[in-house]
Amino acid sequence: MIRGKAWNIATNFGTYINEYAKASCFKKGDILLFSTTPNGKELKVKINNKEVNIIKKGEKSTFLQILRVWCTLDFIRLKNAEFIEKLDYFFEYEFQVNHGFNEDLHKQAREIIEKRLSGYTNYSFKDEFTFYNGFSIATYIQNELEEKSNDEDIKKRINTAILKCQNKDDFLIDDIDDIKNNKSLQKLLSTYKVKGIYNNKKIIQLAYKYIYDEKWTEYYKINDVENMFINESFKKYEINNENLLEINFTFNGENLIYSKNYSLGEFLGEFFLKSGSLSKIAIPIYQRQYNWDENLALGLLWDILNLSEGEYHYIGGIVLYIPKRERVNNKLIDGQQRLTTCLIMLRQIYNVFLMKDYKIPTILNSLFRLNEYEENVVTKTFKRIDTNSDFRAFNNVMKGDQIIETTSSVFSNSVAIFSVIKDFNEIELLKCFKKIYEQLMLSVTTDHISNEYTLFENLNTKSLQLSIMDLIKNFLFMNIDSKVVDDHEQQLQLLFEQDITMKFKEFKNPENKMQNFINVFLRLKGKEYSSSSSFESFKTVLKEEFISKRNLKSFDESRKLFSDLGKYIDLYILVSDAETFNKQTSLTYYFKDILLMLEGREIYYPLIIKILLNFDYINNQNDKELTRQLRKILFEIEKYEVRLQVSNYKGQSLSTFIDESILSKIGESVFTPEYLRLLFIGEHEDESNNRVSIERFQSSLIDSDISSKIATLIGYRIENYLSNNKDLFSDGYNYIDTKYEKRTLEHIVPQRPKNEWFEDIIKWSEYSMNIDETKRWKTKYLNKLGNLMCIEGKSNSKIQNKVFSEKITDYSKEGKINSSFQFKGYKDSEFELMDLRKLDSFYTDSIELRTKQLAKICCSIWKDKN
Repeated sequence: MIRGKAWNIATNFGTYINEYAKASCFKKGDILLFSTTPNGKELKVKINNKEVNIIKKGEKSTFLQILRVWCTLDFIRLKNAEFIEKLDYFFEYEFQVNHGFNEDLHKQAREIIEKRLSGYTNYSFKDEFTFYNGFSIATYIQNELEEKSNDEDIKKRINTAILKCQNKDDFLIDDIDDIKNNKSLQKLLSTYKVKGIYNNKKIIQLAYKYIYDEKWTEYYKINDVENMFINESFKKYEINNENLLEINFTFNGENLIYSKNYSLGEFLGEFFLKSGSLSKIAIPIYQRQYNWDENLALGLLWDILNLSEGEYHYIGGIVLYIPKRERVNNKLIDGQQRLTTCLIMLRQIYNVFLMKDYKIPTILNSLFRLNEYEENVVTKTFKRIDTNSDFRAFNNVMKGDQIIETTSSVFSNSVAIFSVIKDFNEIELLKCFKKIYEQLMLSVTTDHISNEYTLFENLNTKSLQLSIMDLIKNFLFMNIDSKVVDDHEQQLQLLFEQDITMKFKEFKNPENKMQNFINVFLRLKGKEYSSSSSFESFKTVLKEEFISKRNLKSFDESRKLFSDLGKYIDLYILVSDAETFNKQTSLTYYFKDILLMLEGREIYYPLIIKILLNFDYINNQNDKELTRQLRKILFEIEKYEVRLQVSNYKGQSLSTFIDESILSKIGESVFTPEYLRLLFIGEHEDESNNRVSIERFQSSLIDSDISSKIATLIGYRIENYLSNNKDLFSDGYNYIDTKYEKRTLEHIVPQRPKNEWFEDIIKWSEYSMNIDETKRWKTKYLNKLGNLMCIEGKSNSKIQNKVFSEKITDYSKEGKINSSFQFKGYKDSEFELMDLRKLDSFYTDSIELRTKQLAKICCSIWKDKN
């Protein structure tokens, strides 16, 4: 559940205060009606039906902020102030002034605000009145307290402040001791103190100490940053010896972590060619595959070739984890990419020596000559994982075998390097070899004591960032018993690829898709997270629900760890990917039209997955009655989304609303469409918390501009609805084309009309219009529902910006348009939708009538009860 950011009140604050000073004519009982001028750049307010111009230039959002600031500072208090949070909505309502500051109080508050409110940045605005009243009380307290006050003075003065405040009843304070239990005042003081509203820190410290008594330390928890600078003891240069503590340290002199610089040749001699060595250098199972591209590989080669005699080129560090158990491979934790590239270079030099029949240096021969088992020193020492195509390609390259995986980085880099050196003569080739062997420098760190997985994660997160998949892989293997990993490394690697990695491979951006899955998974599990720490939260959930509850010293349990996580990935892809849910064999095929309507709306996916899990649909997908029931339930989500998008509602964070008001209320028991509808839509009179009534939905369809995406989906659903005889839940339900990429939005009056269009508009109008007026008319009606149609993309590109009569002719030639109800019309006892073929003109009356007709159909589709 991502926490939303609160509105920043500091912006243009001084300006807003000055605007109030100019318009400080609000009195208790005044009726205010805010409005904007036709160009939308001026705010006007009628006070008791008398118009007053407050700001000459601005946007609706600016006007809204001004009104919010005035209410926040208690300059005015409005009877229906809750509408302040709803951007367009509040312009439709009259506001009654319940309270206005008198001149002295206004002057006093203004002085305080101008000095101290610039740091205010965080408040939820859930309870405006408590906030406004709290500000009044806090202001009085500030004025009553003095720096020299003792505890008794503070108690009396706070009491006096509260008694003076005309809004004290909202705090329900019967006795001064009640302050200790009053959450509003406690929150108020702690919030303002941190944000620097009060100049005198000593005063607020004393007030806080009085209110919290023994909880005085709470002040420091909230105010750590300020305490770094305000503690007077920090300025003292002498500290009493009594406050000093002597600590004895014990240092371990054993070389458990050891670092040494090597040339590449020395490193290969020590770790590859040293006789009698039983251990190998293995690429751990959690490592990413080789991914250097040609530019990096050739860049390193040219750096080497350009070295002068006596010069050295440092290629970085290599970290080896040395297990304490014998006969277990050393693990290459860091440096795989560089070392692999160097070995590819050496192998290609060896190939050129062979190809040209030059005398081969004995060192190269020792590294790459094959033995009777078709192995050489490099393939025996530098062990890689067979299930990865790049790793297999590496072994083929090192042995000189034919490469099957020609798309791998190993292959492309081998070809690129060979192309550079293939024409070298014997002297040039020897020089190249000696530079790589003698003049390439690296530092090697061997570690005997760290946890190899933690070492890998820490090293890589501080340099080249690991992919999310790499991190997940590392974390899961970290928690499997090391003996199980050593004994079943190849099998576990294959299972991880199969159950997790491969499911994201086909997506355009696998990394983003994986991150989206993590976010959905965390919300499904009710886990709070921020965008910067989602992976840490993900690890916590994996630990609590997948790892701690099973015995990972068993191969079977380790295998199930991957498959259980894979099931959640499957469900996420089944509800979020159109290509997947459009397949007839897909678990979610019978919900594909609904999922299409919600495609890309990640906020709903945890809810959909939870519904499928609660009904155990994976094991009951052939139950037709259950499928029908689930369609009705999921349709309630579609209904909510369409209403919300059409009404352009600006309420609380939608993900927070869904998680707290809906997802958390759905337990493991079966529930009904009616139950979900009430959670989403609420009663007609209740439009709080992002709920949208059918009346507001209808008025928005008729009066508002409709955004392109939702208009396209509305057009799709209307065709779907009318094609199925207005029954979306029958057994014989016909899924018309749900391939969203084929459907685009057609503006009948085009976005960029030709001059002939404007001439037609002038001809159709009832009074003489000039070109500027026709352009304003076009802007007004362009995105109204009656001017929009959902059609096939290729048809849209053909028709483009032709005049109306030509469009009708072209529409008729396009089979799918000609057969669509949005074009040919529809009529039964309930609805009538105009036939565009029968129109000679398409002006105001046609657009407005068609808008109302389409709105009526929409209100039938997404009505309160199905």
